[in-house]
Amino acid sequence: MGTERDTVYEGPCRCGKGKFRIDYCNPDHGWPTSTPFWYELFIKCQACDRIYQLQHQDNYIVVVEKAEIIKKKQLSTESDKRWKSLLDTSEVKEVVNDFILLIESQRSIAAIHRLLTSARIEYSSISTFRKNWRGSEDWVKHHLYYFNFPNVMKLVGNNSSAILNEIKEIETFSKDSKKAPLSVGEPIYKTT
Repeated sequence: MGTERDTVYEGPCRCGKGKFRIDYCNPDHGWPTSTPFWYELFIKCQACDRIYQLQHQDNYIVVVEKAEIIKKKQLSTESDKRWKSLLDTSEVKEVVNDFILLIESQRSIAAIHRLLTSARIEYSSISTFRKNWRGSEDWVKHHLYYFNFPNVMKLVGNNSSAILNEIKEIETFSKDSKKAPLSVGEPIYKTT
């Protein structure tokens, strides 16, 4: 099995000393695949390659600064670091312990599922929930995130503004890290 590649765009880079190239690729066989086609993006200029990267955003291929991509990764890292740090505080550990006790006080797995789904912490069906249930501590370890922690706090009756403010900051870092980096100039190619 191989890949067919067609160059669909080749144009000047930002400094004008090299080229940007976009290849449209698809497998050269008839079997269905998870990615029936894709684009390969190239910067054929050493100066521009140090500063820029080509990215597929929405229906366009755009030029973005590598510094912007690094900033996005740093924001994501900071979000993760602050969430882990928050989980290590005594106040959050107390909320988590109260939550585990609340889960364990339920009469059945179905009751636990009703509690968690009504609080918008769990979204799976009851059969999937039962199949994956390994106990309250295991569930909390694998399903507790900054975005559902305010719902956990409501369930256990804790409304600490300090925790909620930190969660809002973590959410801001996370949302900013997921925004597409700003493009430099106009898109260089429309994909559809």
